[in-house]
Amino acid sequence: MRGDGTYDAYKLNADGELEYHFEDDLRFTALVKGYTSDPKYREQEALYRAMARQFEIEGAIYPDGTKFKFEPPIKGVYKALPQAYTNKQAHSYKAMADKLYGYYSHEKKALM
Repeated sequence: MRGDGTYDAYKLNADGELEYHFEDDLRFTALVKGYTSDPKYREQEALYRAMARQFEIEGAIYPDGTKFKFEPPIKGVYKALPQAYTNKQAHSYKAMADKLYGYYSHEKKALM
């Protein structure tokens, strides 16, 4: 999370739960601020569009219960993503960690 810039996008709410704030995600700085001349703008826009489409396929919902729907930006303002990672990305990161560090079944964990 720190390596890709999503760490700063999480904040504790009044109930002590973590909430994702799209506008604080460092992966989308140029996109959120509308810096179209920034060299990273197109890269961030491509990442946003890919994630938005995947969220729509997965049926992602916002914390308030509304369903995410991908929409083109209105006057350069992009709709906030509901989470920092899609389910597909999260499963991919977990699979990589399992390969690198090993996976322990519940039975093996109990023996340790």
